Amino acid sequence: APLSSEQLLSLLMQSRRNNAASGITDMLLYGNATFLQVLEGEAAVVDPLVERIGSDPRHAGVKIIGRKTVASRQYSD
Repeated sequence: APLSSEQLLSLLMQSRRNNAASGITDMLLYGNATFLQVLEGEAAVVDPLVERIGSDPRHAGVKIIGRKTVASRQYSD
């Protein structure tokens, strides 16, 4: 079901806290009850997070569109 503005704000705040504590930066888009997320960080931290997201029953149809190494983070802010 689509998320309310309040639910999205709560998710954003939680994600910012968790990702900052783990050294992950990201970009998260939401539309039509679908998320698109870019995660940036060390593979040793990002890979377990991707596994947790994929095994979380709240998520369905998780797909990795691409993966690459970058010289600098694009979503550090």
